[in-house]
Amino acid sequence: MNRVEDSRYPSSICKVINQGTGRRFACQFTYTCDGKLETVHERKAYEMALKLAKILITTHDRKLTKGSTHYHSNYVNPNWSKKFERVAKYGRHIFYRQPLLVSQR
Repeated sequence: MNRVEDSRYPSSICKVINQGTGRRFACQFTYTCDGKLETVHERKAYEMALKLAKILITTHDRKLTKGSTHYHSNYVNPNWSKKFERVAKYGRHIFYRQPLLVSQR
């Protein structure tokens, strides 16, 4: 949702999720380019994810990630993480806020 509201990214959830799909190492979310069928195997987990997504889509209070536009698991170290402000860590995920452009300040 933070990316949807950021003018540097597509303005819809689906477009943000699928951004980069089809380009090697450019997918925003691995599942959009891993070549695997998207099959639900754990119905209860899927239903919980749907409920959480609905809450996040309908709520503008996203203090948890403090405006982050990027994240990664703690077992990888992408180059961009050195340039972005680290704003939160939850479990194995580290969240970052992309610096604003001069024209956005």
